[in-house]
Amino acid sequence: MGTSTLVHECSNLDQLYNHMIKLFSFDKLIEFDYLKAMGSIYFKNKNFQLSIHYFERCLALSQTIVHSEEKDIAELYCSIAESHYRLRNYNQTINFYHKALNLNSLPSSKVIMPHSYLGFSYLTRADWSNVDDISSAKYHLQQVLYIDLENEILGDGKIIDIYQALGDINEYQNDPNSALDYYTQALELCESNQWTDDSNEFKEKIQAIKSHITESEQCKT
Repeated sequence: MGTSTLVHECSNLDQLYNHMIKLFSFDKLIEFDYLKAMGSIYFKNKNFQLSIHYFERCLALSQTIVHSEEKDIAELYCSIAESHYRLRNYNQTINFYHKALNLNSLPSSKVIMPHSYLGFSYLTRADWSNVDDISSAKYHLQQVLYIDLENEILGDGKIIDIYQALGDINEYQNDPNSALDYYTQALELCESNQWTDDSNEFKEKIQAIKSHITESEQCKT
């Protein structure tokens, strides 16, 4: 039976998996691919609890496979982490993304989003009350910009979100000049895309910071 015929006869992955098991007996690699595919399907359908269930089963299975690729394990950590992020489980998001990055097996194109999600997870979890989390958020968001500068992976909308977050962080850390720099870069991107509402928002932020800097300098004289 040809592969195309087999796939055509199966209405879903569960049926396909059962057919493959009958044809080739029990094979951990087949089960690995099946569990990973099911996790991806549930993630696409925004059923993140079930996507975590299948990705974690896949991860557990990978521990029993001889010569498992660290890259595959790192990608599973990322899949679990992103599912937790969608559920706003920021502690788990941070935990699994760090596990993925610690393996040092992902290319730049796969590393940029873990840094982005880590940055926003730390920032959201901190709620402007945890200095260490805010510093961690700053580090990871800066890493996103460094990686994108060399690879040009992200679109302008995501870059603007990063600029705004870093501007807010620097403003919180009493570094108005750095905040001004990030807001200005965000404004330039907004204007190049003719995003008027966003442009006006950044103009207000920039004006407020400039006024604050002027007042601070006057107080010193």
